[in-house]
Amino acid sequence: MVHTSVGVRCKECANVRRVPTFDVSGSYLARAIIAGVLLAVVGGVLFVVLVNLDLFVRVRFLSTVAIVGIGYAIGEGISLSVNRRRGRRLQFVAGGSMLLATIIINIFEPNFFGIFALIIAFYLAIWKVK
Repeated sequence: MVHTSVGVRCKECANVRRVPTFDVSGSYLARAIIAGVLLAVVGGVLFVVLVNLDLFVRVRFLSTVAIVGIGYAIGEGISLSVNRRRGRRLQFVAGGSMLLATIIINIFEPNFFGIFALIIAFYLAIWKVK
């Protein structure tokens, strides 16, 4: 039995389908992975370049804002690439993309930014596709 808006019905009569917003097919997942990896690489490299230009050394708060911005950009980019679909698999893609950006940043600038900025960036990346 299935509870529907008009009462209890059997599975065949209810014709239960997934909500299109949460139906992430393989092609959408591939687009999300490509977008996430590209944004992670571009965001990580851009962060390293800005650090090497001594922009963040003068104003320490800018590094935190930049990390949070990378997380937001990754989440928003993935969301746009899959036509605003949402789902758990997209959350994993966003988290993995943010992890890739973190690895890129730490390879060139180890221990440069705080854990607080990283937590916010991960949250924003995953929240955009939740």
